[in-house]
Amino acid sequence: MNRIIPIIIPAYEPDRQLVELVRELVDDEDLIVIVDDGSGSDYVSIFEECSNILGDKGIVLTHDMNKGKGTG
Repeated sequence: MNRIIPIIIPAYEPDRQLVELVRELVDDEDLIVIVDDGSGSDYVSIFEECSNILGDKGIVLTHDMNKGKGTG
């Protein structure tokens, strides 16, 4: 049985390093989940670029407001 273990990346107000990290990971990983933890409109372009790089290998989830670590 082959199980997929996702890479989960929480992000709050990320810089371009997030985009570079996603570029590095996308070819080697089966599933990448990025969680925008309420970063706001100034960061939409970074998350959109990550989503475009991920294609069908991942997803970007967005919280409307910052919830912090450990909040459901």
